[in-house]
Parts: sequence; C-alpha cells; structure tokens
Amino acid sequence: MFLKLVKLIGCVVILFLLNPHRALLFLVKMVALGLSWVAWRMEDLATWLDKQFERYRFKFWLIGKPFTVRLAKYERELVVELKKKGYLE
Repeated sequence: MFLKLVKLIGCVVILFLLNPHRALLFLVKMVALGLSWVAWRMEDLATWLDKQFERYRFKFWLIGKPFTVRLAKYERELVVELKKKGYLE
C-alpha cells in the first residue's frame, strides 16, 4: 500500500514537471473521485435512515395507541363523510 502511494506521488511529480496543466487536472480528478465516494456513502446513509424511519413509523405512539392506528381511524371517518355527501362513490 505504501509503495503504491509513493509510486503515485512520484508519477504526479514527474507529470507536473513535464506537463503542469495535466498534473493539475489529475489532482482535480482525484478530488472529484474522493467527493464522489463521499456522496455514495451519504446516499447509503440516507437509504438506511429511510428504512429506519419507515420501520419505526408504525411503532410510534401517542398515549396508548400507535399513531398510524389513529390516522387510519380518522381516514375511515373522513371517507364515510365524503361518501355521505356524494363526493366519493
């Protein structure tokens, strides 16, 4: 691992001496590669958090019953009222 890093640094130094603008482009590409990896890891974290929120959404409760049970009850009541008034068939 260390030898590969030394070889890479050596190649960048030689490239910088021969073609300075290409060496700068190489460094920009390496920074972009690193930031791309960070974005990939952040996407994995966001996916994991989404799964956790989805799982715990059904376990969330407010004094007694889970929150989703209360929401389902209110939704059923709303549908019944809308059907009575003729908005839903």
